[in-house]
Amino acid sequence: MIRPLCLLLCLAWLATGSLQASEGAARVERLQPAFEEIVFGSKGPRPRDIVLRVEGPVVIQPSGPLSEASREVLRRHAQDLADLTGYPVRIGDGEDTRDGERPFWLYLAYPREMPPLLNRSWIPYGLRQSMPRALCSFVTRGDHRIKEGVILINRGLSEATIAHCLIEETTQALGAIDDTLLLEPSAFNDLGSLIDRLQPDDRVILRALFAPGMAPGLTRAAVQRRLPDLLEDALRLEAESPG
Repeated sequence: MIRPLCLLLCLAWLATGSLQASEGAARVERLQPAFEEIVFGSKGPRPRDIVLRVEGPVVIQPSGPLSEASREVLRRHAQDLADLTGYPVRIGDGEDTRDGERPFWLYLAYPREMPPLLNRSWIPYGLRQSMPRALCSFVTRGDHRIKEGVILINRGLSEATIAHCLIEETTQALGAIDDTLLLEPSAFNDLGSLIDRLQPDDRVILRALFAPGMAPGLTRAAVQRRLPDLLEDALRLEAESPG
């Protein structure tokens, strides 16, 4: 009976591996259009043909009142971003930007307080006029590297909505720019569930965007050729991650 039992165990192991591979391939196929919407704005009015992305250490500089719960969300999120991007990400005190860091200025303000905060030449006029519940904008260097950004969140929102906006806007400011309805739950889905941490699919998208070999300035066509492999590697790394 030992040999038949060993055979059955081997067959079960092979079947499990085949099922996992099939599920992984299906997830890669599902994530590809979401990646294109998030990174290139493929469903938006002005799709991009190149990767715009931060490169190097990041400091998020909060300004305005943050509850202790929101500060904890932001602290944990900074750790997640550092893990997924491979760059140091820290929360500053509003002033202490260090050499080489890319500053992202985070404001919590009521809508009536926002216009002066949006008075930066590199923030699109239409964005300044729209005044949504939350927004981010950034400026790039000539090589398509994001060098700094501003994030505004409506202070009058509920605590849960503020937490979602903190995750969404700080992530988008680094290069995962656009929303998508293809993922749920997700930080990138404005019509889905409110979240207070990046979701599994979000993490895979970010790992792929910041993978070795991905760089600001890469064309969409070049990324598309490699995207299945990038997502497959990101899925493997996410499965191995202790978090």
